[in-house]
Amino acid sequence: MFNKIFASVGIGSAKVDTRLRNNSLFAGQVLEGEIHLQGGKIEQKIEEIYLEVITTYKKEINDSTVTQEYSLIKHHLGDSFNLQANEQKKVTFAFPIPYETPLTMGGQPVFLRTGLGISLAIDPKDKDHLEIKPHPLIQLIFNALDRLGFKLKSAKCEYSRYSHQKCPFIQELEFYPFGKYKSHLDELEVVFNLSANSLNVLLEIDRKAKGLKSLFAEALDMDESHVRFQVTPQDLELPFDHFTQKLDHFISNYI
Repeated sequence: MFNKIFASVGIGSAKVDTRLRNNSLFAGQVLEGEIHLQGGKIEQKIEEIYLEVITTYKKEINDSTVTQEYSLIKHHLGDSFNLQANEQKKVTFAFPIPYETPLTMGGQPVFLRTGLGISLAIDPKDKDHLEIKPHPLIQLIFNALDRLGFKLKSAKCEYSRYSHQKCPFIQELEFYPFGKYKSHLDELEVVFNLSANSLNVLLEIDRKAKGLKSLFAEALDMDESHVRFQVTPQDLELPFDHFTQKLDHFISNYI
């Protein structure tokens, strides 16, 4: 009887440990691993096993900046079953990382949370950090920007009511110009919207103030221009210099 009471508050209850085959991958790739279950001191009914890919974003609420947690996907495994006392059980899983998953740059967290649904008890949980690398289409943009002299300054996820994705935030990547654009631009902001077959790119080009007219424009945020374009797998087949020139053309038109 006491074991049941203790298990209901997590003492002597079942334990869960997720072991990933690879915790470094890009959006769209399949995350694979094994969930190791260890039965507690009594038999318990496991109502469900679930895996969530979690990230966070910043939002302004009542003049304060708060950090919100967001579940990008919740993946359920199998039917309910009974886990015997001290029983060891292993469950494998595989599912794709959502395309909306932000890059883990600038300290942006993305992690996998594993949980067991146990009735009348605290759900045992496990947490594993993920490294989300640039998708090949995103890496193509990074390489071209590097060739043009832009260096990454910051990457942050912030709430946006204008997000075209199903999640409530966008990830903004800010680049400093160090090449030929150093005297023309203050910074370049980039937002990615990745899907299975393409990458939509939004550039916010922030021009330097030059002269009184430009100073007024900067004060009114009129010194910023927005450029939208799409990158497809066919762009990966083009000579890299050709793609870099294409991006250079997009930016230079708005100086």
